[in-house]
Order: sequence, then structure tokens, then C-alpha cells
Amino acid sequence: MYEKFYGLSQRPFTLAPNPQFLFLSRVHEEAMGYLRFGVESGAGFMALTGEVGAGKTTVVQALLRTLDQRVMVVRLMNTLLDPQELLESILIDMGAEHIPASKPAMLRDLAMMLVTEQRQRRRVLLVIDEAQNLSYASLEELRMLSNLETETSKLMHIVLVGQPDLRDRLVSPDLDQLSQRVTVRYHLDPLDSADTHEYINHRLRLAAAEEPMTFGAELTSAIHERSGGLPRLINVICDAVLMAGYGEGRETITAPLLAEVIRELEENGQLGSRTPGRRPWARPGIQHLPRQPARPQVAQRN
Repeated sequence: MYEKFYGLSQRPFTLAPNPQFLFLSRVHEEAMGYLRFGVESGAGFMALTGEVGAGKTTVVQALLRTLDQRVMVVRLMNTLLDPQELLESILIDMGAEHIPASKPAMLRDLAMMLVTEQRQRRRVLLVIDEAQNLSYASLEELRMLSNLETETSKLMHIVLVGQPDLRDRLVSPDLDQLSQRVTVRYHLDPLDSADTHEYINHRLRLAAAEEPMTFGAELTSAIHERSGGLPRLINVICDAVLMAGYGEGRETITAPLLAEVIRELEENGQLGSRTPGRRPWARPGIQHLPRQPARPQVAQRN
């Protein structure tokens, strides 16, 4: 398409997460650091929230690439599950060959598998994407699963990843018991204007087959203003303006062309109805809570 015209080896602004183009802004590095702290310290629950397209998947994937074989990662992408389906999904992802029909039997098998991993000095990290879609009952099931422990440590560590609705639910009085167990929580803010500039030109440099093209401050500031600093919307705008420039044979991307492309994207509904902004509880935070009393055996408590 436009790659050869602009001296690129590949499209730099695709929507699919691509490790090759990894760009960790200050907030992304900070979020990953908090989650890594949670994993290394044995936190029972962690929560990462952010607007759609803020880069939550990027942070999680970057974190998982830093983990070694001593951590078994169980990742759930579909969260429209009732409590029993949630248990089934966890067992399947952990490699269970047979899924019992009853919930008590599933809990028994899960506890046995977790103990086996613990004896092999492996931790189990459960990552749940789109966690804002989990029902109250499923969230309560996860809270109960977090009670699976030995005398010295939790058998499962859980990361909830979701949109701002998840953050709002975690401060709901109905979920007080769960909220108190989320010992690490981080809200991922959009990129600021400087990071947006670096993000765009970082991707252009990595995709360059020849001398890399660059977007100047005038262009990146306009892109930041309309995208609200959300990487996904930045990608949508940049890809579209490169496509438009190629279609019109323009070797240089100009501000008027960018403005025209943004108007077209807005008319087509591709940029959403609003520019994202900061919301309450948007400051990153790490919270340390007292450890639960040690239990002499693997158990579930209410």
C-alpha cells in the first residue's frame, strides 16, 4: 500500500499489538513496574485500568515477556462467564485433561493443580482481560479463589485488566471485600503531548526501510489533541493520513491534509464521540494492605 511510497518496510500504525513497535511511555513503564512489584511480592489481587486504547494490553504483554519459567501465566480473554464457566476456563488454560461436572470437584482439582505448581516452585498468575464485564457473582468467585493458600503464600495471583468501569466497581460498597484485597492498582493515563510526539516518530523510525520520515511538532500536537493521547486513536489517525497522502501522491504530510483526514474519520465515527480526558482516581497508586492471617492448609474462607 503506502509503505514503499514512504520508504517503510511495513505499516507502522496497525491496531494489532506488535512487540516490534513497543513504546513504553513514562506511565506505561510505571504501570508495568507496579504490576511487576505485585507479582514479585506475591500480591493476591492487582488491577490495571484505563480507557479503551490506552495501552493496557501493551503493558500486560511487556510484563509477561519479563517473566521466567517460574511463573505459569493463565490468561482469560472472554469474561462473559458465570462462576462455573470461569472455573472451567481457568482449568482448561492450566492444561486440565478432564473437567469435572460439579463445581466442588472443579475447586478440588484446581486446588490440587495449584499445590502441584507451588511444590515445583512455580507461581500461577491469572490475568483477566476486559474484567469490567465480569458479573458480581464471578468477581465474588475470584475473591474466594484468592483464599487458596498455604501457610506462607497465596497459590494464585490475579491481575484484573479493564476499562474505567472496573475501577468504579472496585470502589463500590457491594465489592468492599474484593476491593480490600486489591493491593496494587494503577490507572493508565493517556500519553501527554511530548510522549505522543515520541510515540509516533518511534514507530516511524522502526518501520523505516530507508531514511525515516518524521512528523513535526505541529502534526503530532494536532494528533494528540484529537486522539486525547490514546495510542489506538493515534494509530488510526496516523495510518489514515499516510494512506491519504499516498493516495494524493504527497511525499510530505501537511497540517491541512491531517485536518481533512481527521474530519473524515470523525464523520465516519472512527474516532469516537469525544476526546478522552482524566477521570476521578486517575492518579496512579500503589496500596499496601495487611497480609491475611496464615492458614495451616489450602482453604477457602467466606
